[in-house]
Amino acid sequence: MSDVITISREQQDFLNCQSNYVCCMAYAGSGKTFILKKFSEKYKEHRILYLAYNKGVQQEAQRKFPDNVKVVTTHALAYRYFADLKQKIKLNFGIFDLAKEFNITSFSLRFIVYKTLSNFYFSADESINISHVPKESQNKKTVYKEPERIEALSIAIKAYCLQADPENDFPCPPDFFIKHYQLTGPSLDKWYDIILLDEAQDVNMVTKALLDKCSCMRIYVGDPHQMINRWRGSFDVLSAAASEGAKVLRLTESYRFGRKVAAIANVVLRLKGENIPLRAYKEDRLLPKKTIQEIYPRTIISRSNLSVIFNAIDAGSKGKKICFVGGVEKYSLWDIVDYYYLKLNEKEKIKNKAILEKYPSWDALVKIAKITTDSTLTRAIVLIDEHGSNVTDIVDSITKSSIKSQDEADLILVTAHSSKGLDWNVVEIDGDFPSMIEYLERIGNKTDQIDYAYINDELNLLYVAVTRAIDTLGISACVMELIMHIQRLQKANKFKPLVSFSQLQ
Repeated sequence: MSDVITISREQQDFLNCQSNYVCCMAYAGSGKTFILKKFSEKYKEHRILYLAYNKGVQQEAQRKFPDNVKVVTTHALAYRYFADLKQKIKLNFGIFDLAKEFNITSFSLRFIVYKTLSNFYFSADESINISHVPKESQNKKTVYKEPERIEALSIAIKAYCLQADPENDFPCPPDFFIKHYQLTGPSLDKWYDIILLDEAQDVNMVTKALLDKCSCMRIYVGDPHQMINRWRGSFDVLSAAASEGAKVLRLTESYRFGRKVAAIANVVLRLKGENIPLRAYKEDRLLPKKTIQEIYPRTIISRSNLSVIFNAIDAGSKGKKICFVGGVEKYSLWDIVDYYYLKLNEKEKIKNKAILEKYPSWDALVKIAKITTDSTLTRAIVLIDEHGSNVTDIVDSITKSSIKSQDEADLILVTAHSSKGLDWNVVEIDGDFPSMIEYLERIGNKTDQIDYAYINDELNLLYVAVTRAIDTLGISACVMELIMHIQRLQKANKFKPLVSFSQLQ
């Protein structure tokens, strides 16, 4: 068999492009890593910076790309420049660090200050101002009063100054470093001739502002339909670059999966108003939920962390070996046991004593969970309310059933967010993805209340999930509902997307 790999017309257009500013819309499985590697080999005399989406992607790309390419995450790039601040990095920086430093007793004020800093970190702005201060709680049930917002702004400004001071030990979250580099660091074209930005749909304004300072060749690659981190300040850099005059290229053929998975992906794309379909030519298969649940090994992709845990409980009760993508430690299961003892007021049984510093009582924990909409706390509360005294046995059972090797697992469990960039032979879509049809039916004629960003982001997550399958995809009721929705509208000659690009502006 020949080792020669055929370059498609779209890929050749990418390799031949000489524009100084390029955005490439690359659909799921379309071989963007392959073509970026080929591009780097073509420009082997140039100094190339490849900004990777995360550490895992960075490590894999570092092994594959030629020596003229520096592969690094944006965070790592900033860490290296601010060596005098590196000892201040705190990965889990949060409201309690702010409360301790500034003696903030109000749970609400702690959260507002924290969100103000986060909003500033993600923005392109040069200073913190009132626009970064949230006007309402994340669940939109509480509107913050102006005096509280002004106080939060004042504290946030002081906090940022302390974080930027190498002589002060007030900690810095990773996102601080990118912001600080954007404000004070030199342009990257001082060291590089070409910058490749991977997963460009999921970066935020601060990264774009950092790159806007560069006059060298910039190539942004990603898939707007895989933008899933709006909650972290992400926005579609690809569309922004296109509107600024960047040369637009596309990679629309998937080499990961076949025609049937592509057909499901195209259902989602059509409902998002996308007119250019994803193409695939391999053979694959779709299975109903009942059938795929009899297949082992397989991967279950869930919408929420809570569903991942419930799937683990079910699998453990059947004696199945389970592998959590990212590790079981990611789910902080034994903290849930400590929260249970906190609810019983049996504080002497709590192993992680740091919990008592953050949450002096169960009521305080519940209150903080409501104010911050913290998913970890919310998950713990639901599990404790549903399982009560069985929580300890459940956590112990899950821990014993969990193994590290995906190759040896009966079930691989992962959320849609964490599945991005990965793929598996057999994938089941979990039943916890929300119904966008039901969402619109509930709103009815009150079209001014439609949250189009919510619809877009949920469809993006579903698109990411279904395109992780290589050979076999088990479809859920949510997917079937979308297929039937399109069929009904087409039959009545009334098709229109659930969300369009213009509705997101």
